[in-house]
Amino acid sequence: MEKLTRREALGRIGQAGIVLGALGNSVQLRAAVTSPGEEIRVAVIGIGVKGRLHIDSFGSLPGVRVVAVVDVDPERMAEGVEIARKHGSEVKGYSDGRHVLDRKDIDAIVIATPNHWHGLWTIWGCQAGKHVYVEKPACHNLWEGQKMLEAERRYDRIVQVGTQNRSNAGFSKTVEYLREEPLGKIKWIQGRFNKYRESIGMTSGPQSLPNGLDYDLYCGPAPLMPVRRKRFHYDWHWQWDTGNGDLGNNGPHIIDEMRQIMGDDIQPRRAMCYGGRFLFNDSGMTPNSIVAVFDYDGVPCSMEIRNLPMKPGSRTVDHFRGVRVGCFIQCEHGHVIAGEGGGVIYDKDGKRIQAFPGDGGTAHHPANFIEAIRAGDRRVLNAPLEVGVRAAELFHAGNLSWQVGSPDRMPKFSSEGDINGLPSTGEALESIRQHLEINGVDWKESALTFGPWLSISEKPEGVKSEVPDSQMMVDALLKPSYRAPYVIA
Repeated sequence: MEKLTRREALGRIGQAGIVLGALGNSVQLRAAVTSPGEEIRVAVIGIGVKGRLHIDSFGSLPGVRVVAVVDVDPERMAEGVEIARKHGSEVKGYSDGRHVLDRKDIDAIVIATPNHWHGLWTIWGCQAGKHVYVEKPACHNLWEGQKMLEAERRYDRIVQVGTQNRSNAGFSKTVEYLREEPLGKIKWIQGRFNKYRESIGMTSGPQSLPNGLDYDLYCGPAPLMPVRRKRFHYDWHWQWDTGNGDLGNNGPHIIDEMRQIMGDDIQPRRAMCYGGRFLFNDSGMTPNSIVAVFDYDGVPCSMEIRNLPMKPGSRTVDHFRGVRVGCFIQCEHGHVIAGEGGGVIYDKDGKRIQAFPGDGGTAHHPANFIEAIRAGDRRVLNAPLEVGVRAAELFHAGNLSWQVGSPDRMPKFSSEGDINGLPSTGEALESIRQHLEINGVDWKESALTFGPWLSISEKPEGVKSEVPDSQMMVDALLKPSYRAPYVIA
């Protein structure tokens, strides 16, 4: 296990903004791996559940070897080394992944860290001449997503995002079916990721760290604050400095599915969000019941997260017309249910008329990344970085809307009860209110927080609120402060 000193780190990497300028003439990038027989050597950074799966996935591909694993938690790093060795690899473990960037024999890095590290590791990887596979969400905030795209293009690297359903043949066939419009035009889409979760608990003071963990390196670009959660690993998702809540955790999968259905070449013009963190009197900051509405010029696509059960005492969650995870697409002459399992087509009477079975794409997505590396062509990718960043723009806009919202900021309703006249939005609002009432939420004490409509923009400065007095708060949240030396300039 090797670790860089602070002096070595500053001298070797510096601030990412400085390196973007300094490495352009100094890094010798390896030529594209074009020979089918040439071995591709991979390092996996972040050895949680997803990182361990990546070691297995990449280690099982022909002509691919996992030769390095990285984690600031020595116990997790040791687990990763053991998994890689089962695939016959000679593998080295590191607590500081910057050593991996120095190794000229490594072709690609796979990033499965907490969200706040996705941007910096992607940029550093591109600068060091590595191809990059980065887990969803592509970026922790809108601003760093643009910096990641700049690095990918400047250093001509191949970057795949871990939205595996992009490699799901059954879902792709469903999208093609919808494009041909046998059911007519799409009227609205409701996306769901309903997953039961428990409270993470309330802490009375700073919590202990896993033995041997390098906390300074764990925090990286995030503020070096005392740990205020009982479960160190995974529950970082529910705190803004390191995570993006479930809208940015599992939401990117469903939002990306909606983008494929509506068309990757367009974005909704605006987004608004409502919800809250209910019944959990804990250290979590992010909502556990939330609806983000994306307006595609009058066609609403809603993304809803429910972490509470369908009734008190149960661990089963609600569904929307049979959908707990995935998309319900209402068309003029029928509807479609689509997601990891592919797609099922129903006529206007609710009769099942066709199905396109899918497998989630998990087995094919890493292979697609390797195929693109061998071809030296990012056009081969099923989920290129730009696609991941565009999807992230949507959930970031949703989170931003909620963060600057308030319980008394009610949206405008049409005579039918829909938000701004967008079909199905009134039904969604009434449904989540009923769901919360069933779970014992007292509306006098815990009202929904409604956020303003925000414009969708690939550039952070283009995100504008329809409520002028919230714009200053929106601007402050678009780009966080990065802690030296882990700075994206």
